[in-house]
Formats: sequence, structure tokens, C-alpha cells
Amino acid sequence: MIGCWGYCFDFGSRPQYGELRDNRLFGVFLMIHVVATIQLADGQRDQFLEHFHQLVPLVHQEQGCIEYGPTVDLETDIGAQDPVREQVVTVMEKWESLAALQAHLVAPHMLEYRARVKELVQETKIQVLTPVAPVNDA
Repeated sequence: MIGCWGYCFDFGSRPQYGELRDNRLFGVFLMIHVVATIQLADGQRDQFLEHFHQLVPLVHQEQGCIEYGPTVDLETDIGAQDPVREQVVTVMEKWESLAALQAHLVAPHMLEYRARVKELVQETKIQVLTPVAPVNDA
């Protein structure tokens, strides 16, 4: 597979345009994107990130992991941006498939990590997304 923005090209069998099969649309592999928003207890971001940075190399070794890393809000003068959230870490993830994401969620190192940061985290929410192929107007 050749990686690119949101799509990985696979030259196997090609379904009809618009047909989704095994995360493939028009012969294009559609990866899973995940945005995990972690609300932390006041003053705990640095301690949480210490634990999280220890976790990242283990996740990168998981089958199907394409991208996985923490981000924090950046203050800008862009009007459409929400105010900076000082106690939030947003994890940006890309996975080869929903099955890879589901295996990640129950991996032993993830269970251990959750136990270690339990007192630092107030709430975690995730959004699981997939790229949208262009509409065929013909």
C-alpha cells in the first residue's frame, strides 16, 4: 500500500464506484481516523503527558497503527477557534481498520495505561471517523 492523506492505494479488486467493502471505496482503502479528547483534572496535564509519552512507542508497534500522538490546543488569533483548553489533551490517531482500533482499545499496555492515569483523567470522549469519497456527478 502507498500512504497518502486519508487514503491508501491498494491495487487489488476494485468495487464499483460508491460501493464500500472492507473499508475500501473504488479500490481505495479508507483508514479509520480517531480524535480522542481527554479532559484532565486541574493541574495534571504535565503528569498525564509523562505517562502518555511512555505509551506512544508501544501503540506505534501495534498491528494497524498508522499514526498516534498527543496534541494540545494552540492559542491563535483565528476567530473561529474555540478558547484554549488548558486541561485537555487531544489524541490524533489513524488506524488501518476498525478491527485494528478495537484491538488497540483492549491491548494490555492500554489497560495498564488507563489504570495509571485513572486519577488524572476526568473524562474521555472519542470520535471515530472515515474519509468520504467524492460524489460521482456523472
